Amino acid sequence: MFVGSTRIFSFISFAKQNNKMKDFSEPKLRSIVKTITYRLFILTLDFTVIYWLTKRIEIAFGFMLVSNFYTTIAYYIHERIWNKINWRKVDKRQKSSHKIANK
Repeated sequence: MFVGSTRIFSFISFAKQNNKMKDFSEPKLRSIVKTITYRLFILTLDFTVIYWLTKRIEIAFGFMLVSNFYTTIAYYIHERIWNKINWRKVDKRQKSSHKIANK
């Protein structure tokens, strides 16, 4: 059905099987901080655009709160899934060669 889905699942299974990839792991706290900073940016953007379109603060504020509640959770889950995929991660310890994990 989806040609790309097989590749994604092979990346995930490779990450689980390859012990060397633990050096490329991202801590949960980093994902949480990235989620919060991204959400602050998106809150501002959502409010600005909806207010610009409607000229009503209450609509812009309501939309901003509702949409950002569920999208924050979705973003965090998305981050954790991508943390398990080692495709194109760069090993920072090898500065001179910039080897890419799992081309």
